[in-house]
Amino acid sequence: MDAIEDAAHGLEGAREAAAPMAVRRAASVLIAVAALLAAGAGYLAARANWEVAVEERSRALSTAAAQRELHHLSLEAAELTESNTLSTEALVRIGAVEDRLAAAGPAERTGLRRRMGHWRTVADRTSQGTLSPESLARGYGPVVAAQQEAAAHAHLAEEWTARENANLGIAGLAAVAGLLVGTALSMPAARGPARFLVIAGLVVAFGATRLVYVNADDPHGLPAEALAAYVEGTVAQQLGDPASAVESFVKAVEIDSEYAAAWQSLGDSYLADVDARTAGWATEAYERVLELEHPTGTVLNNLAYAGLLSGRTDAAAEHAAAAQELLPGDLRVAATVAEVLVARGERRAALTAADRLIARVAEESASLREELFSALRRDELDLTAAGVQPALRDEFFARFRRAAATLEAFGSPAPRDAGDATVAVETAYDRNSLRMTYALTCDGVRPEDRIGIRVYARTELVASAAYRVTKRPCPIRDALPVDPGTYTIEVYVNGNRAGSMQEAFRF
Repeated sequence: MDAIEDAAHGLEGAREAAAPMAVRRAASVLIAVAALLAAGAGYLAARANWEVAVEERSRALSTAAAQRELHHLSLEAAELTESNTLSTEALVRIGAVEDRLAAAGPAERTGLRRRMGHWRTVADRTSQGTLSPESLARGYGPVVAAQQEAAAHAHLAEEWTARENANLGIAGLAAVAGLLVGTALSMPAARGPARFLVIAGLVVAFGATRLVYVNADDPHGLPAEALAAYVEGTVAQQLGDPASAVESFVKAVEIDSEYAAAWQSLGDSYLADVDARTAGWATEAYERVLELEHPTGTVLNNLAYAGLLSGRTDAAAEHAAAAQELLPGDLRVAATVAEVLVARGERRAALTAADRLIARVAEESASLREELFSALRRDELDLTAAGVQPALRDEFFARFRRAAATLEAFGSPAPRDAGDATVAVETAYDRNSLRMTYALTCDGVRPEDRIGIRVYARTELVASAAYRVTKRPCPIRDALPVDPGTYTIEVYVNGNRAGSMQEAFRF
């Protein structure tokens, strides 16, 4: 009787043990099937993403062609500038020869006529077959479009590759879930295999959720309408029309709020014609760029300058320092860092930074020096309009004015003492030779002093000359080739400004 009861109890225990085993097997089968499905879906999605990424990469190769076209356009722009310069020189030479012909004798006229013929040939050659600035600017349109399309394809290739990697990761999670299920099935009930099944279920659930999230929306492409507006804005920038450029770039970002290049160009256009209000708008545009892309030194520097003009000096200092870390050798970034110190009233640090920048600029070519000096003259106007304290501002920018004049006169950035020297200037315009004629009257100058005259169209240096004082230095009479217009004329003695005047030449 006891044996029969023991057998019954054993059979009942076996039934109770078999019940959770069956449940465990059913759960394991479901999890394993889900894991296999997730793994297959992840692999197939990754494969499809890989194929799209390869296609986008192949389209992005057109970037090289677009860059070559932009390079050719830059060369054409340089040739146009050189041609215009040569044409102006030819007209000046023709005018000078005509002046000499009027007073020349018969023996001299033959040589003068031959010389005039040469320069007329040069003038005719340079005036034919060259692009106008307007046609050159519009030539940028299709090239910029190709470049932007290539950049968009490259960005899409990166996003599709990221999806490919994410889907491969999901397939890997499914494989881990399958391993956990197999482990659970191989373990006796006494060791708690249910824990592994729970973990496997959580892994599969996470992978499935991730699979849906990653593949729900395709990567964002560049709308054709946004690209067209961007191209219009770029052409307007080349034509020197910041208002139209702003209008086009605003249209581009309204169509595609994730168009980082359009946001950056919008900020650049605001800074092209800047005041406190547009500086604030430029700040917002550059901040949007930082939200969409990794920060670059150029964007951070522009953001620092915009913040400086809109009164956000603390943020400007932070962004300028970050820009300098990314572009430690960039002179424009170094200038922004120094200007932030001016706006914050840190006199010693600002003037020290100015001296360091001048020492670096002195090692560069004359064209690069004048490019930076012209940019600093524009900055001076901007900081004046922004209300930066005048005393330190004037002292700061005066150092760069002296350095520009002294480098031209002596080849050294350090100005020399001018003593009690004074210089007065009288100007006139010769419409026949397209030259500004001038007479410099000096007093108190000494031998080996240097007298310089520099002519600016707003902030751009258009002509200059430097003279070494001799025993009878004055008056100095000479001429410089300039087009009709309004100019600021500055006179220096040993790099120290001796006078300034504004003159308008029109006819």
